[in-house]
Amino acid sequence: MNVLLCTPYKIGKDYIKGGIVIWANNLLDYYKTQQFAPNIEVVSYDRKEKKTSGLSASMPLRALSGIIDYIKPVRTTTQKLRERSFDVLHLCTSASISLFKDWLVVRKAKKYGTRAIIHCHFGRIPELAERKNWEWKLLLRIARMASDVVTIDLKSYTTLKDIGLNNVHYLPNPLSQSIIQQIESLKDSTSREKNKVCFVGHVIPTKGARELVDACTEISGIKLYVIGKGSIEMKDEMKQLAGDFPSLYFLDEIEHAEVIREMLSSEIFVLPTYTEGFPNVILESMACGCAIVTTPVGAIPEMLALESERPCGLCSQPKDVAELRKNIQYFVDNPDKAMEFGQRASVRVNEMYAMPIVWEQLVNIWTGKQV
Repeated sequence: MNVLLCTPYKIGKDYIKGGIVIWANNLLDYYKTQQFAPNIEVVSYDRKEKKTSGLSASMPLRALSGIIDYIKPVRTTTQKLRERSFDVLHLCTSASISLFKDWLVVRKAKKYGTRAIIHCHFGRIPELAERKNWEWKLLLRIARMASDVVTIDLKSYTTLKDIGLNNVHYLPNPLSQSIIQQIESLKDSTSREKNKVCFVGHVIPTKGARELVDACTEISGIKLYVIGKGSIEMKDEMKQLAGDFPSLYFLDEIEHAEVIREMLSSEIFVLPTYTEGFPNVILESMACGCAIVTTPVGAIPEMLALESERPCGLCSQPKDVAELRKNIQYFVDNPDKAMEFGQRASVRVNEMYAMPIVWEQLVNIWTGKQV
């Protein structure tokens, strides 16, 4: 079987990083270890960082910038489809303006008789279905044109099934084998620190940075470690919010092995984010055995089995500081429960989200075995 994988996958200072890049790199690293596997050829749909601020740029300017970035990979995809026989085209998308590129690529695949799979790496499908805006209409058009649609969360899967699409599959993102091995190599030499609370991610408002500090400053005896890239202005604001709280520590972009070590030494991992798709950092904190406090957005509810009798974390609604504080306080006051939730999370991530398990599901989608 020949698969043409169209995805962002480069890692470098000049390229926009995100969940799809992590997914693609993890997948391709594992693919290289497989003796019997479909033949995968990759077209890179990376977008370069722009020197101008993405926050200040207007929507038309950002749209034009995106279209320019996609011209070359779309041409490359078309050329490969024309010159070679591929069984499957697997196209990863983050929606928004990239849907225009997706529509064109799926049309080209159909023209050359190749099965087109559109892989939705975002968790906003239920929201788009309610809005019924241009983004939803274009996504729906592409989904009906494609041979198969893949979603990363169950709510998106159910939304598309409920409108009558029968070509939809649910495929969670995997935790890479290298991370699992890294955790195994570090866990015996790393001890949990009592009442240590850890945040990992971009230190920005939409990750709940303000709410995180606001919640923690009124919990006595804890140490809050904030790990990730953030502006000086954002960190200064968080320090002002902290006031007399003595135990707020910032660790900027450190080596990933050190991030894992910080998670392994933390009792509680907190991510009070406003919106997510399938956050890799939740998988990593699960594998590290942390008690997790987060929000029920994107794929997080099924990742943590929140509706089951054995949940792996506690959730509050985005921006709800009181509930966030209550959940953190619960684990601080009940260390046995924190340990129990962390152990559940570790078991679940290895049973549900390990790369070999997700890889098999993906190959079944490519071969048409998974319905």
